[in-house]
Amino acid sequence: MSGTHISLVALLWLWGAWLSPVLSSCTTGRPAECKAALSAPGTNLAGEGFDVVTMERKQAYVIDVDTWRKTANGTCTLCVNPFMEGKTQRLPAAVVDWRPSQKCNMRLASMVYDSSEAFVSSSQTEVLLLN
Repeated sequence: MSGTHISLVALLWLWGAWLSPVLSSCTTGRPAECKAALSAPGTNLAGEGFDVVTMERKQAYVIDVDTWRKTANGTCTLCVNPFMEGKTQRLPAAVVDWRPSQKCNMRLASMVYDSSEAFVSSSQTEVLLLN
């Protein structure tokens, strides 16, 4: 093997080792595995209603986050979460694109608005800036 080939193999191995915790490995779990697994963190927030006037969660769900069985025989989607000590966690059937993320930004701001329209306009701008 040439030195260039060995370097390329080493580089690919390092890239794979770095990438593996970032990408979740999800599989279809057997019924017993599905029953034993806990729900993945944050999946209960998917589709939950939020009142932008009172800034409160409404506990009304547009997406069914309680049903995890994908088929009548009880299979489900199980994903390994590297941020939870590699535990296998269950996803709701409605969640199709989940990946673990360890990112938190906390920011506190104070603002007085003259109208609800001004508030909504400002909130839309903030969401666009955060994305």
